[in-house]
Amino acid sequence: MDMVRRFFEIEVDEDGKQIDHDVEEDELVLKEVQSQSKNFKLFHGKKISSDKEFMFKHFGSYPTIYVDFTRVNGSNFEQILDGLRLVIHRAFRKHAYLKKSDLWNREEFNKNTFMKYFDTDQYESLSLAQIKCGLVFLSEVLHAYYGKKVFVFIDEFDIPVNSMVYEDDMDPEDRKETLKVLREIIGDLLKGSEKTVERSLSNACQQLGGILSGSANNTVAPYYI
Repeated sequence: MDMVRRFFEIEVDEDGKQIDHDVEEDELVLKEVQSQSKNFKLFHGKKISSDKEFMFKHFGSYPTIYVDFTRVNGSNFEQILDGLRLVIHRAFRKHAYLKKSDLWNREEFNKNTFMKYFDTDQYESLSLAQIKCGLVFLSEVLHAYYGKKVFVFIDEFDIPVNSMVYEDDMDPEDRKETLKVLREIIGDLLKGSEKTVERSLSNACQQLGGILSGSANNTVAPYYI
């Protein structure tokens, strides 16, 4: 999953300046780009790099959101919410350069809202409403910053549901609330954000698309490692 994300993501420096990957096959130029771009170095010389047209069109071309549900587990609803707070916080932390953006001069974007998710000292107090809308807000900010729709990558998609299934002591009401929140977060991000989200890719050990994302037009492809 991480390698796929790194292929598509727009790579930037600490100031948010995009790293240019459009280079000729000049050895000195290639070495300079490789020294700046970890992603270019990762894929240069691989089989996929021989498809020049595909590379030119897609490599390093999209803003991305990466969500890892590994830590979203627990025996009650509050523990699940704590896991979601951390997951969303980490998704924001991958875009530290946005703190310096001129976007915050625009009325529709509030830097204090961004910092609520980003700041290590603030994210633990995110409310339920803020948890639900956090990833949608990030997709809107990234879309405005880059002028492009976002690719969303969701890792360990099934862990929160597995946690509910195998936690025998979880209260039935907590199970219901957990599933409701997960559906809202995933549904709003993948189905309700057509203007800001281009595509999404998720992986899981179990097929859960219909459980979590409802009618989000999922395509399921079995893949075994």
